[in-house]
Amino acid sequence: MVIEANCPLVYLPKDLKKECKKIASELLHIGIMTNLDVDALARFLYARKMYIKVTDALLKTELTVQRKQAIHDEDGAVMDMNEWEEADVAYLDLLINQDKLFKQCRSAASDLGLTKGYRTFPLCI
Repeated sequence: MVIEANCPLVYLPKDLKKECKKIASELLHIGIMTNLDVDALARFLYARKMYIKVTDALLKTELTVQRKQAIHDEDGAVMDMNEWEEADVAYLDLLINQDKLFKQCRSAASDLGLTKGYRTFPLCI
């Protein structure tokens, strides 16, 4: 049976198709991938791409934000300002998404046999 490093998945963007072919070729060469694993590889690549995007956004987002609230008198004139710092909700959302995407990457990598334990297991037999 001839196995080709082919990634015909239409939902992958062009950059990921190229990377899919490259990695599939390497995995085929070391004997831990078949044509049936192409979809799992695509899921891994897409999750990794999104993980990198979210991580980049996370690095550009401040952990906290400064808030201000005017204190008014009975006539509506500003008497004072309350100022405080609080956690940035956008940062927290990005952090949660980063964690989910990391878990997706790790799961897909494990499905493909890309984890160190899986690759070394046959050597222990």
